Amino acid sequence: MKQPSPRFAPGWERRAVVYQVYPKSFADSDGDGLGDLAGITGKLDYIADLGADALWLCPIFQSPMVDNGYDVSDYQAVHAPFGTLEDVDHLIEEARRRGIKIILDLALNHSSTAHPWFQEALRDPGGPYADYYIWRKASAGKLPNNWPSVFGGPAWTIPEGHDRAYLHLFDQTQADLNWDNPRVRQEMYAAIRFWLERGIAGFRLDVVTMISKDAALPDLPAGGLMDRYRIWAQGPRLHAYLREMRREAFEPLGGVAIGEAPGLSPATAAAVVDPADPMLHMVYHFDLVEPQKDANGQWDRAAFKGVFRAWDQGIGARGWNSVVLSNHDLARVVNRFGDAAMRFQSATMLLALVLLQRATPFLYQGDELGLVDTPFTDVSELDDVWAKTT
Repeated sequence: MKQPSPRFAPGWERRAVVYQVYPKSFADSDGDGLGDLAGITGKLDYIADLGADALWLCPIFQSPMVDNGYDVSDYQAVHAPFGTLEDVDHLIEEARRRGIKIILDLALNHSSTAHPWFQEALRDPGGPYADYYIWRKASAGKLPNNWPSVFGGPAWTIPEGHDRAYLHLFDQTQADLNWDNPRVRQEMYAAIRFWLERGIAGFRLDVVTMISKDAALPDLPAGGLMDRYRIWAQGPRLHAYLREMRREAFEPLGGVAIGEAPGLSPATAAAVVDPADPMLHMVYHFDLVEPQKDANGQWDRAAFKGVFRAWDQGIGARGWNSVVLSNHDLARVVNRFGDAAMRFQSATMLLALVLLQRATPFLYQGDELGLVDTPFTDVSELDDVWAKTT
């Protein structure tokens, strides 16, 4: 039996540089064209040489991979093409030897429809697993409300042979979990503890601001995606659930909770990272993803600077910020904010900007190489890049 992980030094996340890895495109250990856990382990010396203190892995859990692992079908198993639980243990241990902590990426808002919970809900609409999800009476001509899916189309699907629709704010294969059901919450806390007990240091919690829904499910006013996120982030029990999760899942094992926080402003984020009312250790915000552009279509430098200032002053001494310019969902940072023809200078400037903030910097794999959006035919081509830089 694995022993519970030791408590990490309090506040380590405030002094850390976090390096994000997208497992399937990072390093391939067996030549099958797909990145894997053994490949990541094999690059730990490189990551340590960069000065990274923590390694954040995009989802590694068992999944049909409709949404690249954010559709989980087993929260306590590894997606087989990536490796095994033993490979995770080996990665954790080898990372620990190099002073690197492991952070996993967990989708709490929804599960895959391939998850046994959802399959049982389909089989027995009156059974206990049906209440693991959000269902409403519906007909082909009238859905429960006007909510759209982030991925397009309505956020409701009526399974064949059923007279109720289930909510999916993302893909129709990602059914929203019913966090108002205490059994669901305990299932998720058990999954968090399972991985913390194996020795990881914490989680980046995918769209965690959306776990609480207004039970009335009112229609949305007109607006864009970020307008919808702001409304969905106002769930009536969000703070209560974050407090409970911190208390029952993270605190006993010293884990760090980093919340992906679409819809939060500096003011609303300050409440969830206040150490006096423990919920999240920090939030991963979106205001730098698409800052304002000027009349010529160029990034507005004053507005760009204003985002940094607003978050620094908005959270201030009460909590702690992250700073993110790039990740797996975005075009390369050099393409977005720099000049691909001057990628060394652009990457150097942008990484300096990130590293000099009063916040925990998150760097995406390849940012340190000044990589631009040049498509690779398979993961093995990245080996040529590694060879030239190590």
